[in-house]
Amino acid sequence: MKSVLRCIAALAAGSLMLSGCAIFDGNRNTALNTYPGSYMLSLTQQAETASDEQLHKEARKGLDAILLALPVGKNDTASYKISAQPVQIMRRSGNLEISHLMPKDASGIPVAPGQRIPGAAKTVIVVDGNFQASHASNVLIIAAGDVSISHSAGNVVIAGGDVDIGHDGSMGAGSLVFTQGKVQISHANNSLVYASNGAQMSFATRVRSFNTPTRKTSHGHVNNTKIDDLFKPE
Repeated sequence: MKSVLRCIAALAAGSLMLSGCAIFDGNRNTALNTYPGSYMLSLTQQAETASDEQLHKEARKGLDAILLALPVGKNDTASYKISAQPVQIMRRSGNLEISHLMPKDASGIPVAPGQRIPGAAKTVIVVDGNFQASHASNVLIIAAGDVSISHSAGNVVIAGGDVDIGHDGSMGAGSLVFTQGKVQISHANNSLVYASNGAQMSFATRVRSFNTPTRKTSHGHVNNTKIDDLFKPE
C-alpha cells in the first residue's frame, strides 16, 4: 500500500510511471548520458517499487554507459557486463548483510571465485543502505551507503558511501569499484577504481584509477586517469 501511495504522490509531482510501479522522473535520461554513476545510485530509491525486470533493464543500461566512459579496451570490460537473460535481483530498503555470493553461468553452473565469464548471469543487488559480504564474486552491487567485502573478485561496485575491501582480485579477476566516497583495499589486484574522495591500498598490483584525487599505497603504484565525471558533483 505504501508503494502505491508513493507512486500516486510521484505522479502528482509530474513524474513518469514505468512497469512495477517504479517512479523515474524526467531527468533520468539526462542523468544516464551525463552522470551514469548517479543514474545507477538512483535505482536504490526504487528498491521497493520497481519490478525485477525494470531493475535489470536499468542496471544494464547504466553499467553499459559507465563501461563506455572508461578509456580501456572492450575486452577488458566485457566480463563485467550483465547478461541480457534474466538475472537474480536482490533488493533491500535498508542495510543488507550476506555471507557468500556466487552467480551461475548461462548453463546454470556456478561461476568459481575469480573466474570471469562474459555474459554470466550476474546477481544484481540494489540496496538503499549499506551492504556487507564476506565473499562476493561476479556480482553487481548498487548501494546508496557503504560497501564492505572481505574477499572480492570480478564484481562491479557502485556506492554512494565508502568502500572497504580486504582482498580484491587475488585470483586474477579484479573488480570495478566506483564510489562518491573513499576506497580502501588491503590487497588490490587488477582493480579499476573511481573514488571521489581518494583511495588507500596496502598492496596494489596492476591497479588503475579514474578521477581519484589522492592515492596512497604501501606497496605498488596506481596510475590515475582523468575522465568525465560519473557522479554528479555534490
